[in-house]
Amino acid sequence: MELTLLDGPKGEIKLWKNVFSEEDLKEYHHFFLNKIDLYQGQIRLFGKTYQKPRLEAFFHAMGKSYTYSNETLKAHFFPPTLTRLRIQIEELVGHTFNSALVNVYRNGFDSNGWHADDEKELGPNPIIGSVSFGSTRTFVLKHNTTKKTLRIPLCDGDVLWMGPSIQVEWKHCIPKQPKTTDPRINVTFRTLYE
Repeated sequence: MELTLLDGPKGEIKLWKNVFSEEDLKEYHHFFLNKIDLYQGQIRLFGKTYQKPRLEAFFHAMGKSYTYSNETLKAHFFPPTLTRLRIQIEELVGHTFNSALVNVYRNGFDSNGWHADDEKELGPNPIIGSVSFGSTRTFVLKHNTTKKTLRIPLCDGDVLWMGPSIQVEWKHCIPKQPKTTDPRINVTFRTLYE
């Protein structure tokens, strides 16, 4: 089921629900929690270095690394399971991607602060295809000028598409949800340019 959550001059956001079979959901959940090397990176805030409150891994079709928040993530090549997921998402949203950032939120205390996926190597108007597996977490967007806020609960198997102007016009975050005890896996497909 496809839902258009935002469509206008401030950007376009679409949500697909019930995209995957139960068998696919189990396979992807197991793959991301058990078959890839996850890394807990660091972030520097106000002159101090902290562990990021989540685990991550980065994949690129040609092995190109990715830098954001002053940290470079070494790229892994796409394994077959992730390639299959990428193709499923490309067919669903009608856009091709060459990289994927995997974030694993181990429980509700893991989070991601306000940011935009607007790094130079993503081009001037990045398009993001985001897939969620596991626990439901709330994805929050806030418009840079109007401060309008959208709160989107992302459930197991949901696919969120953020169109070309979203990373320019909006910021987003995954706030803490302390009552959540199970992990949530997020795979954001993107295109890196030279």
